Amino acid sequence: MRIRWDEHKRQKILKERKIDFADLEDLLYQPYVEDQSLSYGDQYRIIGFERGGLVTFVVEYREDLIGDFIWVGNCMEINAARKKNL
Repeated sequence: MRIRWDEHKRQKILKERKIDFADLEDLLYQPYVEDQSLSYGDQYRIIGFERGGLVTFVVEYREDLIGDFIWVGNCMEINAARKKNL
């Protein structure tokens, strides 16, 4: 399935968090967990290991004239997010 994103947001996240939206493609070829957001029913979290760390991608499944694709909205390293909330 195709993966798309907002390039400006991708560059911002890459600079701030050192995680690339493009890494989702590699993660999808490994074991991962996916769950639907309780707050936003059209969003899903894909959680797995990438570049030696546990990461989560927030995605939506969308469709355009070409067909279905995954829209990446956000990503973060889970350990970093937990430390921030402690």
